[in-house]
Amino acid sequence: MAMVDTGTDASRRKPKQARSIQTVERTLAAAGAVLERDGFDGFSMQAVATEANLAIGTLYQYFPDKYAILKDLVERWYSKPVLYHADSLGKPDVEAQAEVYLQETGGPALLDAMQAVPELREYDRMKMDEAVERNAQRIAGGGRPNRDQIAKARVTVFAVDGVLREVTRQRPRDARETIAVLKKWIDDLYADKGG
Repeated sequence: MAMVDTGTDASRRKPKQARSIQTVERTLAAAGAVLERDGFDGFSMQAVATEANLAIGTLYQYFPDKYAILKDLVERWYSKPVLYHADSLGKPDVEAQAEVYLQETGGPALLDAMQAVPELREYDRMKMDEAVERNAQRIAGGGRPNRDQIAKARVTVFAVDGVLREVTRQRPRDARETIAVLKKWIDDLYADKGG
C-alpha cells in the first residue's frame, strides 16, 4: 500500500539524470538538517532551499510543498532494513533499531511530523501494523498466529517504538540506560519461547 496521496505527486518532477538525483539527495539531507536545527514547527520550504543552497524555484520543481519532502523522509525512515526487524522468533533487535532513532538527522522532529501530519500518521500506523503482522508470523513459527501471539507482537512493536521515540529526547547517558532496560525487558519477554 502506498502512502496517502496528498495531491502533490502529480506536479512533482521525478529525477532521472544524475544531477537531478543529486539535487534531490542534497535537498533531503538539507531537510534533515533543518528538522534537526529548527524542529518540525520551524520546517519550511525556504529553510530547506537555503540549507541546500538552492533557488526556491528549483526546490519547487522537485517538491511542490514541505509535506512532499517530509513524505520522502518518512519513506526513507521506513526503508531502513533494521527498523522493526525481528529474528526468526519475532524478537526485535533493540540496539539496531535504537541506532536508527538516535542517528537519523532530524529524527525527533521527523517523528513529531509523523504524529502532526494526518497522512504521515496514517502511513506510520500502517507500517507499524505491517511490523506487527510480520512479527506475529515469526512468533507463530511461520504459521497462522493465535490471539496471544498477535498481542505479544503488538505489545513488542509498539512498546519498542514508543520507548525509542522517547529516547531520542533524552541525554545520551540516560538514553543508553533506557535502551539497556528495554533490551533486557525484550530478552525476558522472549525467553518464553512458547509464544
